[in-house]
Amino acid sequence: MGYVSLACFFMPSVDVGHGKSYAMPKDGNSATKMASILVREEMVCMQADFLDAHKRHWSDAEHLFQAQRWANADHLYGMAAECGLKLLMIALGMAYDEMQNRPTKHEDRVHANKAWLRYESYRSGNVSAIGLALSAQNPFADWDVSDRYAAQRNFNRSYVLPHRQGAQAVCDLLKEARREGILG
Repeated sequence: MGYVSLACFFMPSVDVGHGKSYAMPKDGNSATKMASILVREEMVCMQADFLDAHKRHWSDAEHLFQAQRWANADHLYGMAAECGLKLLMIALGMAYDEMQNRPTKHEDRVHANKAWLRYESYRSGNVSAIGLALSAQNPFADWDVSDRYAAQRNFNRSYVLPHRQGAQAVCDLLKEARREGILG
């Protein structure tokens, strides 16, 4: 069973075993809240499914784009590209820690703006992926995951369009990788 520190929400701490501790709630209902926390912590962590996430983010981004909901469409285009690229990177040899549910190497724990370049580092060393090159121009160079906090007024069609095109390029790349047998 895994435990997660919730010290940012509770004080003082109590040892719960396995070398982990929880901070206790400040109010008088500590035992009830502690039991609730421990029950929730027994839940299984959802495992990444990059293909499903890619498809879902792409579909939702397209709906939002058509509705001119530029800010959220933009965010989801980046997420769609990132998930698709990570799926390909795993297929091309990127180590992935199933227990931690993340790439093993710190430099692979990136979002769309950096995943574009990281993908190339896996593709370029793989003979079977010669036909799976991305544009040298990274359409996500000006995209950042923290833009999800930005005001909607900062987004418009012309800003989002290159990110949409970049995500479409990743969609096309996934189809080609499937045709070439790199993805099952």
